[in-house]
Amino acid sequence: MLLIMGLLTCAGEEGGEVTANSPRISVEPATLVLMASSVNPADTGVATVHVTNSGGSLLEVREVQLTYTPPNGVNEPLPAIRLGAVSDTLPTLIESVGAGSADVLAITVLYTRYDDSVDREALLLIASNDPMAPEVEVPITLAASAPRLRVVPENVDLGDVRLGETAEADVILRNAGTADVAISGYLFQSDANGFS
Repeated sequence: MLLIMGLLTCAGEEGGEVTANSPRISVEPATLVLMASSVNPADTGVATVHVTNSGGSLLEVREVQLTYTPPNGVNEPLPAIRLGAVSDTLPTLIESVGAGSADVLAITVLYTRYDDSVDREALLLIASNDPMAPEVEVPITLAASAPRLRVVPENVDLGDVRLGETAEADVILRNAGTADVAISGYLFQSDANGFS
């Protein structure tokens, strides 16, 4: 009986050699959706992206970048989405989870709520020595907060009401949006039929 052992290799996306012992980057979450309504206006919210290594050798995270451009016509005193802290100095090495490591690189993303009802997008780029994924992109969306007032029910039918009689119905105002609604007053208007 002849036993032949070998090392599995193949070419990575960037031409790097991939082996069973290659580092393998894992990023959670793969897409980051931030809700502007989770912070008060002009306050800062915090979200974290975690990088681990599921491969067989040390993962070197070489660079972390966040690209963000404000929407056209929007003035921001502070970028709505920006890079916060990275839990280690770059470049940094992350041991393999398979080696019993709990090494995690934490990348903090900061976001600010502006009450202009405009969604914002950014892109987090993480560069490493993973031959299969030398650059990982994490799309980031900051979902705008906007109030949306709904009247329930939308139509009120009081039926036939005789002259001199009154009829009434309850109407509920409900906020179906993601920001607070401020109601400063109300006004009933009379139509040609004398509704008040």
